Amino acid sequence: MRGKAADHSRQRFRTRDSKDLYLDQLDQRSKSTHPAERRKHKRHKHRVAEGVAVVFDAFDEQPVTCHVRPRNLSGGGIAFLHDAYVYPETRCTVVLISVTDQPVEVSGRVVGCRHISGKLHEIAMSFDRPIDPEDFLERVQEAMLGETS
Repeated sequence: MRGKAADHSRQRFRTRDSKDLYLDQLDQRSKSTHPAERRKHKRHKHRVAEGVAVVFDAFDEQPVTCHVRPRNLSGGGIAFLHDAYVYPETRCTVVLISVTDQPVEVSGRVVGCRHISGKLHEIAMSFDRPIDPEDFLERVQEAMLGETS
């Protein structure tokens, strides 16, 4: 791609969308309402513009795969934005990308679903087994630094 089309394509991926604004607002609100000492695992900002895949187990149907926008990641779980309500206790698997660019499937269950606006919901997922967030955060931090340059 060359010329204006190429410039437009590059700019489109650098611009922030409404989900970024909701993520920022949620982060601001949680600073005052969720003291770190109440948490079992430290939360790390985990913004992946292209999203991550989550496979939700359906009770009587085929599993449903969705691309969601992550908010934060800890050793015990992940929070993300999704365009639908998901019932607590729903089994799911998130596909995280490691610092070595390898997909890693992490299974768990939905422990919370909060309405944000319109169809948008914040989903809290608890992992079955703890992970090391550092295995996934370096790649995200590099991507975030690239957005500001």
